[in-house]
Amino acid sequence: MLQSIDLSGNRISGKILTILGGFQSLSVLNLSKNSFSEAIPEQLGDLITLDYLDLSHNNLSGEIPKSLVALSHLHYLNLSCNKLSGEIPRRGPFANFTAASFVDNEALCGKFILPVFAFTSILIVVILIMMKRQKNNVKTQNTILDVVPTVEHRLISYQELRRATNDFSEANILGVGSFGSVFKGILSEGTLNAR
Repeated sequence: MLQSIDLSGNRISGKILTILGGFQSLSVLNLSKNSFSEAIPEQLGDLITLDYLDLSHNNLSGEIPKSLVALSHLHYLNLSCNKLSGEIPRRGPFANFTAASFVDNEALCGKFILPVFAFTSILIVVILIMMKRQKNNVKTQNTILDVVPTVEHRLISYQELRRATNDFSEANILGVGSFGSVFKGILSEGTLNAR
């Protein structure tokens, strides 16, 4: 008894053979990552023991066969990345599948597609709003920087500090903190500084 067929990633082209529906003991069918085209055969609904079905990353078109609703043992389904159209069935095992099973198809509709579309639309709007706010913040920061005058500080050597504070005289101490003492000093051009 054949229980598993995995032909994934083999670049097989053409249509999926209807004869596969005759392997009623099959529990795994993986035909993903090939170039299968045309419709999913109705006969796959005859695989009554099928637990795993992956037809993703092909060129399958048409509607999802209603016969697949009868696959009561089906726990994993991936039909993503095809060209499927029509409504996603809602009964049988399809009631348990998530949107991930159907993404990236041309014209599928049903219980998953609208929420995925709505979520994607909301996400895009939020990103655009955040980008606009960030752009406005950058403009505001540039405006603030343009208004605030820039102050040029000149470098003062250690020797000049010694002279300005009278060799760090205790008479020029303004205060003492945990990082050291603060001295009053008069620089050579006559400006008063605290260092």
